[in-house]
Amino acid sequence: MSIVKDKEQEEKAIEFSWARMIGPGLLVIIRTYTIIGSLFIPFLGATLLYLNNRLPTTSGVPRNSALNNALLALSLIVFGIVGVREVLVRF
Repeated sequence: MSIVKDKEQEEKAIEFSWARMIGPGLLVIIRTYTIIGSLFIPFLGATLLYLNNRLPTTSGVPRNSALNNALLALSLIVFGIVGVREVLVRF
């Protein structure tokens, strides 16, 4: 138990030293970039679902298979669940 507690204290100390070293303004920029970057995969999945399935089957353009649609929908569901859980934990 003491090892875990010491490791947690060490991680907090390292995080605090980084915050002091690079400043709080840069940490805000890094966190904002991370949040915006994490929205890319769900946006890409939704865009691919829409664009690859909007054409009629009579056109010469191939559409997504059922497996591709299921995987893209699964990625949207997983990111949605994780996002909601994170919001609930923060607030």
